[in-house]
Amino acid sequence: MLEGLNIKPNPAINTIQLDLVHPDPNYHSYNHDIRIYNSEGTQIYKMYFMGELNNFIIDIDKLKPGYYMVNSKSDQVRGIGKFIKK
Repeated sequence: MLEGLNIKPNPAINTIQLDLVHPDPNYHSYNHDIRIYNSEGTQIYKMYFMGELNNFIIDIDKLKPGYYMVNSKSDQVRGIGKFIKK
């Protein structure tokens, strides 16, 4: 199942906050695989964790300015989002 991934702020400077968007408000997923790719498709960040994917903060201060895509896999739900790093 593919769902949205809210990323804020966008554009971002130091951090991004991820929120998985799912049509069932009672859905909770606790196993997450988060990956960030640069505009050339190169994976530049990878993290696996257990917990809720709401208000999850990632430090992007060291990333170069540009366009990035975030992919998340949370149990059976995949999320995709994009952001710009200033």
